[in-house]
Amino acid sequence: MNSADPTPSIASECAAARTADMLDLMALAVERGCRHYTAMAQGRSAPACLRSLRHEVLACALMNAPMPGGFDAFRCGAMILSDLSNRKDVLAAAAAIFGVERRIGYVVGLALEHDGEKTFWSDLHQLFPEATDEELPGLSRLVSETGVQRGRKELIRTWLRTRHPAEVLEERIVAGFYGKQKLTSSFRSAKPFLHGGTDSTRTISDERDHAVP
Repeated sequence: MNSADPTPSIASECAAARTADMLDLMALAVERGCRHYTAMAQGRSAPACLRSLRHEVLACALMNAPMPGGFDAFRCGAMILSDLSNRKDVLAAAAAIFGVERRIGYVVGLALEHDGEKTFWSDLHQLFPEATDEELPGLSRLVSETGVQRGRKELIRTWLRTRHPAEVLEERIVAGFYGKQKLTSSFRSAKPFLHGGTDSTRTISDERDHAVP
């Protein structure tokens, strides 16, 4: 997704993201897989000048949204942050530029407890060990929760994340860049990687989280 040495251009990308309209950044996030938050982009399409932003830069830009008005942008940013293809060196550099290290640390702390991708989050915890004490979206706002299974009242909790390379492939498929036969096989191969996976899903019987808003 990124070049071998991203450092020279990270600052310029962050500068472009910092001056962008937050709704445009959210629209870009939706196009890259944050369909859980489609309505929040208010029907916008991401402008061409933002489409080359690294995923990691987009995450930090969204997580830098001022509170409380940036509540929804932060949620989109957390979903982008959770993408397993993110480069940790790029993420660390972008986080330092935006000053969101402690906000990322907050999400990392929640994810370590509630997401199955322990190695990914443990690695990020080494980079972002401290969490902010700001009032930010709680756990229930960073996961997908569904209800009844097999006649029992259960909470099915799935940590929200993008799978950016697969989302790009899907966009090309939908746009018609592949032939019909290739379209079918490519979509089937990409589909399992969209919107999290079984290893990030949790079943919590009769559980409700009272500790977070």
